[in-house]
Amino acid sequence: MNLYEMKEGNIMKKRLFSILLAVMLIFSLVQFVFAGTEDCTSPKVNPTTGSYDSIPILGPNPIPSSLEAPEGCILKAFKIDLDENELVDGIYKVGDDDTASTDLNSKFQVTITNNGDTFAWASTMPVFHVYVKGGNQGGNLYSYYPKYPQGVYNDCGLKQPANNPNNTGSGWSHITFYYCEKPMFYEETAWAYGGNIARKFTSIEGLNANNWGWTNGPISEGEYVLKLWAGAGQNNLDNGIHVGNVIVDYKAGTVIVNYDIFSGYALQETHLWIGNQELPSDRRGRLTNAPGQLGFKVGEEYKFNGDIYVAAHAVVGIPAVD
Repeated sequence: MNLYEMKEGNIMKKRLFSILLAVMLIFSLVQFVFAGTEDCTSPKVNPTTGSYDSIPILGPNPIPSSLEAPEGCILKAFKIDLDENELVDGIYKVGDDDTASTDLNSKFQVTITNNGDTFAWASTMPVFHVYVKGGNQGGNLYSYYPKYPQGVYNDCGLKQPANNPNNTGSGWSHITFYYCEKPMFYEETAWAYGGNIARKFTSIEGLNANNWGWTNGPISEGEYVLKLWAGAGQNNLDNGIHVGNVIVDYKAGTVIVNYDIFSGYALQETHLWIGNQELPSDRRGRLTNAPGQLGFKVGEEYKFNGDIYVAAHAVVGIPAVD
């Protein structure tokens, strides 16, 4: 092989490598855009049906300021007008033909997938409401807030109001997305802390863990209020935020545990342990503080004898600050 052939071969390898990287990037982007929609079978919320007066820029749509939104969020609206009542798959963004927006500088984008009588969508920013208008028959308003305090980034099964026994509409008119420019919350891990009955995970014999958090006990019968601390790394309360309380009600051999989250915070997940030992054991018989292994449900009654321990974990949405 001469020098020229070697150079050509190296150039070809570089080109193939660049193409491979581009394909991988596109595949990752597609996975991101459609994350959460592949197993979707119905909308996250039920719609309300109604008609609205025409307003500047958007036409017949709900006024953004009339819709509920988190504190500090000024809803923006992005409307897609559908040519000849046809809903076409694709990515729609501010500034495209047949769109309207209350903020022409917004980077909002939404991907639409037409599934016949319904459609799925995935956005680049948190959406709090979607209005689906169909012909002359009003529209369906899907309000994700307040059920989803942080908004949602995708959904499926959305449709226009039905106008016949087959539960189908007469043709798409337009779709309007109401969104906030950035997430209103960030997520933090939280654990319940019971003061002098709290035991650091790092101090529990037989527990191989170096993460922060506590179990609480031993607890005899009575009512207890454990403070729920988020983001208290290294078990330092000065690092954390007191986001609510965990209420332990242990009477007559029955235990009920509930979470009481302060206003302004969003409870995303809960994981709860109640037992006669500090924490549950894994399949090998070793203590574990993995949230998914804690195994008890909030608000349900459980029967116990003697002293117990309670480890209460949560994922909490904390309001974002500029």
